[in-house]
Amino acid sequence: MKFLWAICIFLILLLSYFLEVTYNFIINNKEIEMKLNNDILDNPKNSKKDDIKDYMEIIYKILSIQEWQDFQKNGYFKGSKMDEKDGFIHASFKDQYPAIMDKFFANIRPLVLVKINTKLLEANCLKIEANKPGGNKYPHIYEAIPLESVISYEVIN
Repeated sequence: MKFLWAICIFLILLLSYFLEVTYNFIINNKEIEMKLNNDILDNPKNSKKDDIKDYMEIIYKILSIQEWQDFQKNGYFKGSKMDEKDGFIHASFKDQYPAIMDKFFANIRPLVLVKINTKLLEANCLKIEANKPGGNKYPHIYEAIPLESVISYEVIN
C-alpha cells in the first residue's frame, strides 16, 4: 500500500513539474513572439517574414488635404490617381514614409499622414511587395481603406 502511495505522490509531483514547465514554455514563447512582433514593427525591412497578417501592424498613407477630406466624407479611401494607375494603394512603414514624403511630396503642403491599423483592413487585401526586384518592400493595399482602420492622423505643414 505504501508503494502505491509513493507512486501516486511521484505522479502528482511529475504532473506538477510538467505543468510548470509547460506554463513557463508558453509564457516564454509569448514574450519571444511579442519581441519578434516589435522587431518587425520597428524595422520591417529586415524582417524575414512577408506574411504580416499574423501581426498587428501599423502602416502609413500620405494624403493631400482634399484626399483626407474626401476620405472622411466617404468613410473610405480608394486611392490617389497614382494608386489607381498602379492598381493598389501605396502605403509605407514607419521608417519609410519620410523618404516617400521627400521623394514624391517635397513641394506639396499641407499633407496628412494617416496611421492605419492593418488588422482593420479587409482580409487578404494587404501585401508586402518589393517596388522592384530585390528592392525595398512596401505595404500595398488592394481594397479601399475603411475610415475605421485609421488610428490617427497628423497634418504636416
